Amino acid sequence: MTRAEKTILASSWGYALFTDVSVSPQSMCGVGAYIVLPLLFLEKPPEAVDPTDIADRLVMRRFKDTSSTKLEVQTVVWALEEYRKERQPQGTAKLLLYTDSQCVVGLQGRRAALESRGFISKKTQQELQNASLYRQYYRLADELVLQVIKVAGHSRSHSLDTVHTLFSMVDKAVRTELRFWIDTEE
Repeated sequence: MTRAEKTILASSWGYALFTDVSVSPQSMCGVGAYIVLPLLFLEKPPEAVDPTDIADRLVMRRFKDTSSTKLEVQTVVWALEEYRKERQPQGTAKLLLYTDSQCVVGLQGRRAALESRGFISKKTQQELQNASLYRQYYRLADELVLQVIKVAGHSRSHSLDTVHTLFSMVDKAVRTELRFWIDTEE
């Protein structure tokens, strides 16, 4: 993408939101995190990204009674709600969401089928376990003019661009926080 194309994109999409989670299936607890950055921040070369600056902007939250799929959606919903509170009054909120969650990435493609069935499972004829989270996600996605971008998680360090560098920093932070939480609970 040329600089001119990035500038046009930046004027259309003002912010980038990165989310990631780390879960302990045994304890059913996890940590979710997000960071909101101006889209122009992504024009920096990867080596110019200051880890301290990212750590200062990173927001983390602990969740109990969760699973990996549930936590991915919980974290995105929480991050979108926080983004809306902080940025919405400043004008139309347009946002790029970067995630490695296949569930979150697939939600838009599943929307019509989920809504047409009323979030009821074909198999069990019961409401889907995460139905309320899906509803919240769709409401926020519509309100915020959200575009979801899939990031390959756990990329090799030599293949990192700025997006992957930022995502790796968020990923490392949530894993570190989860280990700390588990270690202090034992």
